[in-house]
Amino acid sequence: MLVEFSVENFRTFREKQRFTMVTSKASAKESSMPKAADNVIETGFTAAPYVLKQSCVFGANGAGKSTLVEAMHFMSDFVNECLINANRKEIDVSPFGIEEPESKKPSSFEVVFIHGDLLYQYGFAITRERVEEEWLVARSIATQRTRQYFYREYDEESGSYHWQVNSSLIQGEKGHWRTITRPAALFLSTALQFEKSGLEDVFEWIVFHFRFIFMSRGMSPFITAKYFERDGWKQKFLKFFKSIGILLNDIEVTEIDYLESAEYKQFPKAIQEEIRKDDPNGKSYLIDFLRKRADEKVLSLPLQAESYGIRSIFGLAGPILDTLNEGYTVVIDEFNLNLHPLAFREIILMFSNPELNPKNAQLIFTTHDVTVTEYQEVGRDQIWLIEKKPDLTSDLYPLSSFKHRRGKLFRNDYLGGRYGGIPLII
Repeated sequence: MLVEFSVENFRTFREKQRFTMVTSKASAKESSMPKAADNVIETGFTAAPYVLKQSCVFGANGAGKSTLVEAMHFMSDFVNECLINANRKEIDVSPFGIEEPESKKPSSFEVVFIHGDLLYQYGFAITRERVEEEWLVARSIATQRTRQYFYREYDEESGSYHWQVNSSLIQGEKGHWRTITRPAALFLSTALQFEKSGLEDVFEWIVFHFRFIFMSRGMSPFITAKYFERDGWKQKFLKFFKSIGILLNDIEVTEIDYLESAEYKQFPKAIQEEIRKDDPNGKSYLIDFLRKRADEKVLSLPLQAESYGIRSIFGLAGPILDTLNEGYTVVIDEFNLNLHPLAFREIILMFSNPELNPKNAQLIFTTHDVTVTEYQEVGRDQIWLIEKKPDLTSDLYPLSSFKHRRGKLFRNDYLGGRYGGIPLII
């Protein structure tokens, strides 16, 4: 589960920005919202004893909400890319400003998370040319002691790296650390080449358990369609749709060979080749929704004939149910896009329902829909705001940094400008 994420000198974030899921038991008990306690996870770690299951981020268009999600995604993606391409010579990172002095300074990313019985703190600082610093420490739930796994720092004078590696925690020949880890690659990813390096759990959480959805990019229905191959998952999806007010008799999913379809064969040869490169297997799906009319007749309608909102919900259903099933952390940008407010509400409430979320999955999302703050399960600790300052930098801060006025709805104060993070309309 995510505990904290911080980023510095990335796009509109010039200064270090810190986003945390840490809360206190007292804040849940004192909340006027009766189900707020269902949103708190007791971790067993003294450094972060209570962590939230949900958080939401508000801000004006262009304030930096998507940049926060992109920063998290960049970190996860870079860890994965360094395993796939350990010999890269340049890093495609976007620091603040183009001509600003900060464009030459390192961009830094750090994530604190719990996986198994350890609390990890992993981070790195990078420029376009190299990894300037990289570090990993962990705290055990049994002893509550912190141990350093490794620290790596580039020395400008010597043109080489200084290393500190705990050989009792990381397996492999010490001499290889300097020779196989390239300047533009991460040691965490490179070490996966070692058999049982001791870093597998860290890599697994950052790459596979830390998940991202960008609603504005569209939701592929084929991601959800693949889950229908699993036993019992069709019923899960039917129950999911019913809970958000979409009544279906059945959903039929048929796998087809797209490369043999008439649609594919109509494309020019050059485009056919590009499609084959992207998807050599050429597998696709036919998806049909079956509904019963008032006269008891069942009608079948292909998914592509449904509304854009229904198609978005179908594409979202697979990742959401998989996150709840496995206990992942999912970050969704523009979560309410194309969703009815009540459907939006029901999906959010799934994460604070112990029966639907037995493994403490987490949901973090950006939105403009302030009605979400009026649900019983959403408290002040869960709300963050981002504001674009006059110097074009973004500032991230929690609602809890403001004094609470009893009886006042967040919506009224927020739209009234008390907390910032809204457009300046003249």
